[in-house]
Amino acid sequence: MKEKRNYLIAGLVCAFAFMAVGYSALAQQLTIRGTANVTSTWNIGITSITKTATNGTATELAEPTHDATSATFSVDLKSPGDYIIYDVTIANQGSIPAVLSSITLNPNVPATSGIKYTVTGVTAGDKLAASTGTHTVQVKVEWVSTDTTVPEVTTQRLTATLNYSQDTSA
Repeated sequence: MKEKRNYLIAGLVCAFAFMAVGYSALAQQLTIRGTANVTSTWNIGITSITKTATNGTATELAEPTHDATSATFSVDLKSPGDYIIYDVTIANQGSIPAVLSSITLNPNVPATSGIKYTVTGVTAGDKLAASTGTHTVQVKVEWVSTDTTVPEVTTQRLTATLNYSQDTSA
């Protein structure tokens, strides 16, 4: 009887050892570690504003100014046909390629009399290469040359918003 008990105890110990080995073979703790760094930069902005043409007696009331996201100029138009044209340079100084997704102008319809703004040089979909890409936007402010009287509205503001987004096709 004692011998049976020893075999039973030995059998239980072996069964327990077998189960422990089986469990450890079927249960593993896995550890996955990682580190990620973003080293890209998004840096699109206005780098210069330059008066490129003047017609008639148009004058600047103040020197044009700009920061990274806005350009400002102030013009005095004295007679029909007067205008000043500015080149506004936009540069991609970041490491992510960009595309001009939309342009919003306010006023959005060119005037047929009085003060008229014309914005040219870029269109939606134009790409701006990373680090080296530039766009030059021409802004012409003029007193419509066909006017024969002083317009009722003698001050007109322009807001041109250029929305750039990441160029995912690059």
